[in-house]
Amino acid sequence: MKDLTTGSPLKQILIFAVPLLLGNICQQLYNVIDIWVVGRYCGKEALAAVGGGTSPLISLVTWFVYGVHSGNSIITGQYYGAKNMEKVQRSIAVSFMCCFIITIPVQIIAGVLAYPILRLMNTPDDVLDLAALYFWITMSFGGFSIVTMQLNLILRALGDSVTPLIFMIFSTLLNLSLNLFFVISLDWGVAGVAWATIIAQVSAMVLSVSYALWKYPLLRLKWNVWKNGAAFYWEHLRLGLSIGGQNCITAFGIVVLQVVVNGFGTDALSGLSAMAPVEMLIVFPLGTVTVALSTYCAQNYGAGLLRRIRLGVYKTMIASGIFTIALSVLIFIFAPQLIGIFLKNNAENAEAIRYGVWCLRLVSPLYPVLVLLLIYRNALQGMGCPKYPFFGGVLEMISRLIGAFLLAQLFGFTGAVLSHPLAWIMASALLLIGYFRKIRHLKEHGFPEREKKTA
Repeated sequence: MKDLTTGSPLKQILIFAVPLLLGNICQQLYNVIDIWVVGRYCGKEALAAVGGGTSPLISLVTWFVYGVHSGNSIITGQYYGAKNMEKVQRSIAVSFMCCFIITIPVQIIAGVLAYPILRLMNTPDDVLDLAALYFWITMSFGGFSIVTMQLNLILRALGDSVTPLIFMIFSTLLNLSLNLFFVISLDWGVAGVAWATIIAQVSAMVLSVSYALWKYPLLRLKWNVWKNGAAFYWEHLRLGLSIGGQNCITAFGIVVLQVVVNGFGTDALSGLSAMAPVEMLIVFPLGTVTVALSTYCAQNYGAGLLRRIRLGVYKTMIASGIFTIALSVLIFIFAPQLIGIFLKNNAENAEAIRYGVWCLRLVSPLYPVLVLLLIYRNALQGMGCPKYPFFGGVLEMISRLIGAFLLAQLFGFTGAVLSHPLAWIMASALLLIGYFRKIRHLKEHGFPEREKKTA
């Protein structure tokens, strides 16, 4: 466990972020491996089903789930920063209760409704059955991954980003092996890709829970810490549901936009699907550092260290900005080669490749805007302020709706793609205002008292 309330802010954030980054790369390799296997061995219809056909809908569900548990773990981190270990254990208990009462049932219901939802999304007929099958399997049997996610978030809130990495590497390697076996050897197609992911997630859950309970006595919860009042639950749900709702609103805008993109045909959908893993080269390193920043802000907020919070945010902004600008230039230059990793360069895929390259070159110059969006959002969430991130998500949704119903009508596929950076710009402006207002409020009124008590 790592205390982020002492030492050099940027150094602490980056050291904490490195295992997170490697873990997130492994997490994204789940999607990249799925896309690569189906794109190479199952055809462009399967690629469209696993990639663009279902990914916005999967994001809608998983971003809500992640938001709820992320909010819970921020409260855990604040109590850990305040050195209140009794409240830390109670917070952990509340977090796992949310798994079984809220998030796992939501995911199962989404899986049951897979086919009618995808039909409403105007999914192309040649993709619909494959997309529904993939979505049903990954959602209906994905509860195991929620337990693992919550455990990982708790460990990160307590300053341990290494343990989640170890089991993520194991899970990713198992997923790759099973993907190749199910799809190439057994010819299970899209279903094989989905079942490979589920089996890998179950294995990771069993091993990570067993190891964490053995290593950390703090996680061995006694019966008394499961009995918590409504006010304590609300403290967690207020932040968790706000972040989950904000994520859900943002994802809903993407789903609506996906309906419009689906109308441009399978080639456009395949090109956009091939672009998605390339975009992760920017989004996930940047997202990982800002998630580390959120944990850093949570612990320092619990400890009442305002100057340290401001310094960490500023230094993270500079480092992330330099990285993003450099990588954006490389993505713009090498767009054809990057898209070619996921689509064979032949006559059948020529139009899909053209769409993918155009998407990358259109959006990559605007990736630096994500620096503002992600840093200020995570800093505010780490300080327990869900209001501005929530309404930032609303602005993102509105921007994407404008893209779906106006820009796409005026400029076609290009207008639809530009909706994403438009959403980033609108939300970043609000979050910038919110961050400085929160800092001013803390200067004037101080921090909420948190009893410093060890169990």
